[in-house]
Amino acid sequence: MENVDKNYEANPHLKQITLKYVAGQVLASSVSNMLGLIIGYPLDTVKVRMQMSSESSVGTIGMLRGMIKLEGPFSLFKGMSSPLAGAIPYSIIIFTTNEVIKRKLGYLSMQEHNLSLYTGAFSGFIGNFFYVPVEVLKSRAQAQKGGKYTYREQLPLLLKSEGPRGLFKGFWATFWRDVPGWAVYFYAYEGLKVASTRFLSQDKARQYDFMIRLMCGGVAGQLSWIVSFPFDVVKTQMMCDMSHKPRTMRETFAQIYRQNGVRYFARGLTPTLLRAFPTNGVTLAVFDLMSERLE
Repeated sequence: MENVDKNYEANPHLKQITLKYVAGQVLASSVSNMLGLIIGYPLDTVKVRMQMSSESSVGTIGMLRGMIKLEGPFSLFKGMSSPLAGAIPYSIIIFTTNEVIKRKLGYLSMQEHNLSLYTGAFSGFIGNFFYVPVEVLKSRAQAQKGGKYTYREQLPLLLKSEGPRGLFKGFWATFWRDVPGWAVYFYAYEGLKVASTRFLSQDKARQYDFMIRLMCGGVAGQLSWIVSFPFDVVKTQMMCDMSHKPRTMRETFAQIYRQNGVRYFARGLTPTLLRAFPTNGVTLAVFDLMSERLE
């Protein structure tokens, strides 16, 4: 143990991974991601409805007004119980895995934003195995017009009609969305924080610390969605496909392009970017500050 401590002291980039540290990451990721989810959920519902709608002329405002008028304001929160319950374990997996691996690889002496590119991609891959079943249930609830969607009723029906594989529909589309998406997300956030210090004095940076984190987090969230959004469109189509012989990712890509053209792959991008800024700004800023305080 003494030799281990000396190794950590000799390398300032290498920090110990203690139980207290991991517990702090777990708590910070849970609270921050739940806040972000609640803030951004209505626009996420609008995005899913737009991706499943055959009316190409319906925009973000039109879809939002139509849902409120026909189904009431609570329709914007359809299916939130599934991701809200899943936000805690999923955010723990992504954020805690990312931070623990970064600390574990501290001996590489890489700049944090460069290291985050790799750790973010790996975290996204690991989190996928938990996230996809939750996302299948959420997407189907959001795409449903009218009626009440209860997971206690729908989950057995899904398993009966489609089997356990039905819970993993769209896995590879989600993989190609999340692995590069999380890589860009953490890389951009850490990189933007570094870049912001070049334009501000230390006093100003300390004074506007939380605002800087909010802005960097918001932009990072938007950049990650821009990179991965076409796969999100495909993922939604695959997850909401209730047929007994679902299409593959390649077939879904081809069908979307054949029926709607290339522009459809940006369907729902506007509400997603509008949602991404406040959601990810709050999520990353709160996570950062809580992690520092708890450590």
